[in-house]
Amino acid sequence: MWQSLSTGKKIWCSLLILMAGYAITTGVGLIGGYAMRGELNQVSKTMFPAAMESLSTLAQFKGQVKLYGDAVMAGDTELLDEAGQRADEVLAHLDTIAGLDPEAAEEAQALAARIQAFTAKALSIYTRVAEDFEGTDTEAAQQSLALADETRNLTEALANLSKSRSEALQNRLHEVGQEAGYQQIMNLALFIVVVVATILFNLIIIRKFITGPLSDTVAMVKDIAQGEGDLTKRLTVHSKDDVGELAYWMNQFIENLQGMIARIADNATSLNGSAEELTRLSGNLKEGAHGVKSKSDAVSSASDQMKGNMDSVAAAMEQASTSTTAVAASTEEMTATIRTIAESSDKAREITLEAVTQSRTATERVGELGTQAEAIGKVTEAITDISEQTNLLALNATIEAARAGEYGKGFAVVAAEIKDLARQTADATRDIRDTIVNIQTSTQATIGDIEGISGVIDKTSAIVSEIASSVDSQAQTTQGIADNVTQISSGLSEINENVAATSSLSTTIARDIEDVSHASGDMNDSCARSDEGVSSILAMSENLTTMVGRFRI
Repeated sequence: MWQSLSTGKKIWCSLLILMAGYAITTGVGLIGGYAMRGELNQVSKTMFPAAMESLSTLAQFKGQVKLYGDAVMAGDTELLDEAGQRADEVLAHLDTIAGLDPEAAEEAQALAARIQAFTAKALSIYTRVAEDFEGTDTEAAQQSLALADETRNLTEALANLSKSRSEALQNRLHEVGQEAGYQQIMNLALFIVVVVATILFNLIIIRKFITGPLSDTVAMVKDIAQGEGDLTKRLTVHSKDDVGELAYWMNQFIENLQGMIARIADNATSLNGSAEELTRLSGNLKEGAHGVKSKSDAVSSASDQMKGNMDSVAAAMEQASTSTTAVAASTEEMTATIRTIAESSDKAREITLEAVTQSRTATERVGELGTQAEAIGKVTEAITDISEQTNLLALNATIEAARAGEYGKGFAVVAAEIKDLARQTADATRDIRDTIVNIQTSTQATIGDIEGISGVIDKTSAIVSEIASSVDSQAQTTQGIADNVTQISSGLSEINENVAATSSLSTTIARDIEDVSHASGDMNDSCARSDEGVSSILAMSENLTTMVGRFRI
């Protein structure tokens, strides 16, 4: 069953065994811990409270004795009653100690009886002493001295009881600590034993079912990888787990590899024969390539010579075509220039006609200006007449004002102002008349000048018309020349294209022949490389045969 488990399940089983061992040690430790805790619980519930009760008993008894002393010193019997209550508490503590600690029960009960007797006796004696204010009861005084010795004895007995309980508690705690240390050592030892046993068991399982078969597999693969492998060997399958499946499939791989190596050996023998036949064919192909290359070199030389001649013819035709094209372009440019001149002449003729029309219009307007100047002259004459009459009226007004005497002084002033205004009007009218005369003179001169300009413009218009007519004739002649040159240029272009096509064809033929020559050279080089490849194939075939021979199949 173990051999049929997978490797992962085996590892999980090993881990479970290790965990089980750890659980066992942990359980043992827990059991010991629970035992120790029980011991500590017992100590805390019995011995420790008993020790504390013993200390409380001693303290209560000391308080009781002190109350006795205070009652005797103060003569207060009420303190004796309080001391009795303390005695009851001491007895209660001793009963508690007897119930908690069986070892101290007998001693506690004996002390309880002694303290009970002591308390009854002390109450009687100390009451007599406290009530004897005069000190006459000597018997009670002697009995109190004897009672003091009993008090010391009981105090020592209670102190011994407290000391013994404390020592017993310490001893028990020490014993529990030793037991706990021993339990820890035992738990650690058990844990180490379980862990070591589990590890050894796991190592044995891993070595037998995992690492052992894997080591055998690695050894076989290493033997095969180093080229000294015996392909007839097979791995032994020990189990049905993952390692067993690995060994099984490794055997299948080696078996397939054995068949492949055998087939490679057969193919290497066939490859060797094929390489020798390929070497012979490559030699024949190389000889044929040399012959083709020689003939193609001769044809290529003749083609290069023909191409040079065609290039010369093409260059000459190209130059002639270029010159004809330049003449055609110049003729076209001259035709365009003459056309522009003709258009400019037409525009100049139109402009001169317009100038003649405008000069005539200007002459008419200047004549109108002269006529208007004459009209203005007549108006100025009328204004001059008015100003002379105004002057006469001003003179008559002055004379009339002088006749009027004092009453005519204001009117005389107005008459003087009117006279002065009439004088200024006459002066201004005279200046206007002079200016109009000058305008009329200038207008007459301007009319004459404009008429002269009109004549010149008429002559210019006639000349421009003659130029425009001549330019039109010249443009028609030039256009005919340009058409002829264009036709010649087109013919040269067609010839040039045919020569270029012939040259291109020659170039193509030369390039094809050169390609044939290069192809022949490449074929020769390929044959050389083929020889090298065949040599390499032969060497590889020999090496492959040697390598295959290193395996035992």
